[in-house]
Amino acid sequence: MPPQATIGRPYIMPLRIRKSAESFAVEDAGGVALAYVYFEEDPGQRGLVNRLSGVDAKAVAQAIARALTAEAVQALPLAG
Repeated sequence: MPPQATIGRPYIMPLRIRKSAESFAVEDAGGVALAYVYFEEDPGQRGLVNRLSGVDAKAVAQAIARALTAEAVQALPLAG
């Protein structure tokens, strides 16, 4: 297990968001995908496939990354 990962947090900081053709992936520093958020830019198809717009999917991916980062910061031991 990498030194940055812990029992309660099996991902390595920092996190990044990678865009592909139809999704945003939240990945750790090791390239492990923690979440995928799928989108469809064509409004006519979006309802048929039940997906978010690209802007909304990116916002959700950013929220996931922020939440995981905040969780990791809270898990850090206090200096003192």
